[in-house]
Amino acid sequence: MANAHRSGVLANMTMGEFKKAKLSQGSFVITVKKDKTADIHGPARVVLSPTLFGYLKVYVAEVRSVVSQTKDNDDVVILSLNGARLASGQISTAINAS
Repeated sequence: MANAHRSGVLANMTMGEFKKAKLSQGSFVITVKKDKTADIHGPARVVLSPTLFGYLKVYVAEVRSVVSQTKDNDDVVILSLNGARLASGQISTAINAS
């Protein structure tokens, strides 16, 4: 989002990866293993400010918990309002529309 990653990284971020976020030098780092360049560059690292990480925590607790039927660690973080996984293009469209 604010750190210039492709939307595919956000589309592939799992709940397990989100729950393992680590605080490093004042920012939260989430390692996303499923990424199209992972074979070459390794897992993507999403670096979020404490404020942005807080917003994501609120989304997970208040929005995602309502639309998701599962708390499976392999399930993706970003879901549609009907609980379906979003494609990376859908995430790009939503970000650009706001």
